[in-house]
Amino acid sequence: MSDRVLRTMKVIAKRLGVSSATVWRYAAYEGLPVFKMASGPTSPLCIRESDLDAWLKSRSECK
Repeated sequence: MSDRVLRTMKVIAKRLGVSSATVWRYAAYEGLPVFKMASGPTSPLCIRESDLDAWLKSRSECK
């Protein structure tokens, strides 16, 4: 696992193989652990690769 930070919705979406809208839904309704690097309303959502991997693993264990 890596602690590299994926810094844009496009990068997160590409890593997951989904659209940016789906990433927003995952964050809002399914517990995707995203965060903002700054506090402004236009600050991009980010995620640590290790957190993304853990989230994906937890979803696959639920099925």
